[in-house]
Amino acid sequence: MHFANCWVSTKKDLEVRYLHVVRFGQQQLSIKTCWRKTLQTTEQLRWDIKTTTVIYGHDATLSCNGIGCKPISIRKWIGGPTSDVLCFNNYSSNPAKYQLMYNETKPSFDLMIKSFNFTDTNCTYTCACGFFQYTHMLNLNEIDFVYPPDKDLNSKIKQEDGKLHIDMSMKVYPLPNCTIVYKKTVLPVETIIVKEEVGIKLYELKLEYTLSLDYTNCRENVSISCKVRSFEFPLLQQELDLCKGNKSKTVLPVETIIVKEEVGIKLYELKLEYTLSLDYTNCRENVSISCKVRSFEFPLLQQELDLCKDAKLYTFIWILLGVVCGSLILLLVINVKRRRKRGQETKRKRREQNTEQRLMSVLR
Repeated sequence: MHFANCWVSTKKDLEVRYLHVVRFGQQQLSIKTCWRKTLQTTEQLRWDIKTTTVIYGHDATLSCNGIGCKPISIRKWIGGPTSDVLCFNNYSSNPAKYQLMYNETKPSFDLMIKSFNFTDTNCTYTCACGFFQYTHMLNLNEIDFVYPPDKDLNSKIKQEDGKLHIDMSMKVYPLPNCTIVYKKTVLPVETIIVKEEVGIKLYELKLEYTLSLDYTNCRENVSISCKVRSFEFPLLQQELDLCKGNKSKTVLPVETIIVKEEVGIKLYELKLEYTLSLDYTNCRENVSISCKVRSFEFPLLQQELDLCKDAKLYTFIWILLGVVCGSLILLLVINVKRRRKRGQETKRKRREQNTEQRLMSVLR
């Protein structure tokens, strides 16, 4: 038998020698030529894409029905971008990229293409079993394909003047539906098509949004996600520190009381009284009082309040009161137990004395 001239005695002999060649690399080119000449195409054997939706960068699976395959036959996958042997039985030409999966009790066998990308499409794949084969083109336009928006994402987030400026650019397919969630309110966001890649399923989009912030709470969560077909892809999840770098300013009018009016000169003596309810959300807050006379503003008070200091004092007082009350209750319980014990001891002694007196009277 001579491999270069494709001299083989039986198909079984060729199958064994093919296995030897792939493992050891002897006369590889000639044997592949012989092998392809010997393979027969059958209408029953065929493969289909098993993965319902193929996501770029994820794994995709092709499944061969294995009709006509014998249990001892060698199962093979050929083709791909290199038009070469990809897998057969437990062998893989590139384990990081291809994996053959099968169950010995079933005729079907699969090819897992790892980290699926554009180069894996628009090329032929052949599933072969024994001396039967089926070849078909894996066309990108014929599969349910998704290019996730978080694959090539550039984002700029800027918070200033009570607003959150969001600027994102992404590549995605097909066109997504994007939303922003802020204070548990879902807001739709429009995207602008910047560029459409010709020949491949890909859009380059731009997302711009300005969000008005609410400073009622110091911390709020904001998130952005895009839904592509039935898949949700989170693009942003951020907790905003609204109190940092921002002092909430609330202006409260204060009434003044005329105490005295100077006769003959332009002068009033006034009294200003106000009780302010404090909010202990933050440890430090500023309070100021000013009076506007005609077009002039005169500051009367400017003070920073240490609210945590008071809160710590109140907490300490409550803890101290709790300890004192607990100690008093404990002492009361101990005292009651002692009194009961003394009463029982007194009764016992009296019973013993009465018993002794009776015995003495009987002896007399």
